[in-house]
Amino acid sequence: MKRYEELYDVLNKELQPALGCTEPAAVTYACAVAAKALGVPAEKVEIAASKNILKNVMGVGIPNTDSYGITAAAAMGVQLTDIDKKLMILNDATPDVCKKAGLMMRQNRIEVCEAKHSSRIHIEVICRGGGHESKVIVDGLHTNIVSVMRDGAELKVPGQEKGSADESVKTDLRGYTIQDFCEFASVADARRLASTRKAVELSKKLSDEGLKGKYGLGVGKALKEMAVQGEHGLVNEVKYITAAAADARMAGCELPMMSLCGSGNQCIEATLPVAAAAVRSDASEEKMICAAALSQLITVYTKQYTGRLSPICGCGLAAAIGAAAGITWMNHGTVPMVEAAIKNVAADLSGMICDGAKPGCSLKLATAAGTAVQSAMLALKGISATDRDGIVEQSAEKTIQNLGILDKDGMNCTDQVILDLMLGQYA
Repeated sequence: MKRYEELYDVLNKELQPALGCTEPAAVTYACAVAAKALGVPAEKVEIAASKNILKNVMGVGIPNTDSYGITAAAAMGVQLTDIDKKLMILNDATPDVCKKAGLMMRQNRIEVCEAKHSSRIHIEVICRGGGHESKVIVDGLHTNIVSVMRDGAELKVPGQEKGSADESVKTDLRGYTIQDFCEFASVADARRLASTRKAVELSKKLSDEGLKGKYGLGVGKALKEMAVQGEHGLVNEVKYITAAAADARMAGCELPMMSLCGSGNQCIEATLPVAAAAVRSDASEEKMICAAALSQLITVYTKQYTGRLSPICGCGLAAAIGAAAGITWMNHGTVPMVEAAIKNVAADLSGMICDGAKPGCSLKLATAAGTAVQSAMLALKGISATDRDGIVEQSAEKTIQNLGILDKDGMNCTDQVILDLMLGQYA
């Protein structure tokens, strides 16, 4: 069916490789484009970023460095040249690049401020050097460059000649139903789900590294040590497996990850719980891949209501909704059961805020992963939140729509308050 072809296309576009947290990577990429447009060594860099970008950059480790935050991300970008790598650009960070970036930071040659812009994803970079000035604007999506200028003259936008990888924004899934997604998963050809398969592979590698190494808060390792087998064995197992991947990623682990809707953590949350739960079920690898694809599609669907960056934690809610749906379907759940799992997550986690990308994200991913499994188990037993439970509605679709209303109308001041708290404005 034509609509199924569209869903394969959405997965291929929304699942994109990234090294490190996507907000710092977006800053690095924008600075690299600006530096390349400048054409001479950058002496000064000015960055204006939306509050959502700022809060998601402050506490995150930058891969291949021992630094964190927006100035480190920017300083690295000015030194890097392979802009075709986009969110994988930090893969080229050599010791020499790190040394030059460190010097730039110590010399205080990078200035950062908040961009007063309505878009939640907005980055403006100005590079100055040799009497020249370049300016790059990213808007709407992490790698969506809308303007490149040098000395006031507009230049060609990178990738424009081939069509941007960010065309996914044009695909609106809001006309679909949960039943549509389940039917797609039932007939999907796992061989065509290469991006989903890669997401499973990279998520597992990142989780394994998080359980072996010393990263961030070490939530995954600690939860594994605390895990006990029994009735809640799967819940605990999924929590530590998922948290470990976030521990490693948020601390700047050098392993790449697929991003989903612009977020690697959302891909981890939408993918790993399904893959981990498959080990304890009778699901074949093909069915697990299709279940993960279902989870990812429903995550995309939910994010199209709540926005790519949001005061609501996308990993803790949208991706958990996807994971619960995928786990339920994978365990022979009917469409009404899948819908029940979605409503259970919404009833449980709808108040989880996003207070920036940071090592502590692993705590939220652990909570969300456990809730996803619990919500699926309850749904498989016929237990569902109802329209008497707060923002939950009779249909899963309307429940998800309500999350979008909560985000846009109910929390329109939340991001500013969170950023002010992070910056110590209330001290």
